[in-house]
Amino acid sequence: MMSFFKLIHITCIFLIKQVNVSRYSRVADHCTECALSDSTDQSLKSSSAHDHDLLCQRCQDLKDVLSDINMAIQNSQFEDEYDKEDAVYTFQEAVRAIHLWKSHQLRLVNQDAARTDFIDRLNKNSVLFIQDWAMKFLPRQYRESQGGWFARKAFSWHITVAIRKKESEMETQAFMHVVEQCNQDSPCVVMLMKHVLAPLKKENPDINRALYRQDNPGCYHAANTILACKDISERTGVYVERLDFSDPQGGKGPCDRFAATMKNHVRAFIDEGNDVSTTSEFEKALTSHGGVPGARVSLIQGSFSDKLTVKLPGISKLNNFEFQEEGVRVWRAYSVGEGKLFPWSNFKGT
Repeated sequence: MMSFFKLIHITCIFLIKQVNVSRYSRVADHCTECALSDSTDQSLKSSSAHDHDLLCQRCQDLKDVLSDINMAIQNSQFEDEYDKEDAVYTFQEAVRAIHLWKSHQLRLVNQDAARTDFIDRLNKNSVLFIQDWAMKFLPRQYRESQGGWFARKAFSWHITVAIRKKESEMETQAFMHVVEQCNQDSPCVVMLMKHVLAPLKKENPDINRALYRQDNPGCYHAANTILACKDISERTGVYVERLDFSDPQGGKGPCDRFAATMKNHVRAFIDEGNDVSTTSEFEKALTSHGGVPGARVSLIQGSFSDKLTVKLPGISKLNNFEFQEEGVRVWRAYSVGEGKLFPWSNFKGT
């Protein structure tokens, strides 16, 4: 019974395609404008109205299959009441997982629209930054005993991918930061954002606008990080226009691709008879043989702390932030509603 429900679960998931989702779909299950509107806040609710007068045959088939399975469970004979309760619980959890996956697909497509819109608007004066913490790197030696493998402290390293359009061609550059003695928290992220923008502005004076796209860890999705963008703009001379968050596991592909390339580069360095047991050796491995094309590497030493605690109401449900002269305008879902404005005066003195 358990394997049967698992098979149905997987089959139904593969029937749900991202290509079916659109902003103004006439199918209710596919319409991001309708599904992502906040009914409790008019500023986060879409004002456009259109009919949902069509049905998706696959979505309807999914509902019918789930209904038939539920009916089969209710009409089946079980050896005891416990087996029936277990079957009902397994079915309900499978249905819940399917609905959560459908919701994820819908949010993912809508949030990814921010990335494609920004890429279309890119020019020589603007840069799109995609940020992510790579999986921590465990120290390795060319030859080591089995006992030496355990109880090791991994290295933290951060990846920022800059995307820019110059003369109708896309340019991509990665900034790798090997972080020593520092937590993966908001102060560290703010420092890394400045550390990337400042030299980039110095080397390319024509850059004056930056857009950020990040995943959902607490170090990014924090009021301290978001509101620090105003200070970053003033200090670097590059106006941070927007900061957008992708749906979890749905928007850090460029960072993962560079991380995979860098790990292969380090493994090749180790295979040559070298050890990578410290952060300085890790940096040396990343830059060996000229490094990876299109990637810069920096070793950041020291710790960074910020005792200030800034609060942004409802931040856990907000995913899109635009920095304006009068304040920061926020959205729960990209381009759904006119957005809610928080004046800078609300954060005066922080």
